[in-house]
Amino acid sequence: MKTTLFIYAFMVLGFLSSCRSDDPTPVPVVYPEENSLSGLMTSTGFDQKNTDMGIVGTYFEYGMVFSPSYNGVLKSFVINIPKAESNVRITLWDTTTMTIVHSLTIASVAANTTTYATPSGPIALAKDKKYTLTMNTYSYHYRERNDGASITYPIAVGSIVYHNYVWDSGSAQVYPASTANFYYAGDLSFIYQRTN
Repeated sequence: MKTTLFIYAFMVLGFLSSCRSDDPTPVPVVYPEENSLSGLMTSTGFDQKNTDMGIVGTYFEYGMVFSPSYNGVLKSFVINIPKAESNVRITLWDTTTMTIVHSLTIASVAANTTTYATPSGPIALAKDKKYTLTMNTYSYHYRERNDGASITYPIAVGSIVYHNYVWDSGSAQVYPASTANFYYAGDLSFIYQRTN
């Protein structure tokens, strides 16, 4: 009986070793997609108070300066505003040069509905490089802390580091010159996926 078990175990080991792959190619790591806006609102306390704002015809260019902690791709833009609007422009800027990396216009955004806008292909984002993501609308969620206190940047949420909030008035596609640290207006975010 012991001999039979020994022969059987030897055959199983031989079979398993013959099934082993000789291909040394590693399986690529696929990182999860991230949208860190809710984490940013929680960590700053800007999720405590939300006032829906907007006067038709009074436009603002506003958004966040951020940098990824890893090389990755921006897969889509995500917007939610309190009033329905047409022709909402979203712009991704190179923060250092204040030049446009990518821009698109959403023909129609419904009130209080999360809308996704996907570029023609993923946009490569370099590790530690600063980008600014803005939108141009008259309608926005005005988010602040209950105590009205300012917050201190930078703030890391997942794979994204937020450096500051920027804004400017007007409908022209120009890099926003003003900053603020006691509120956030939006909501504008993005789907990011780390690549290495």
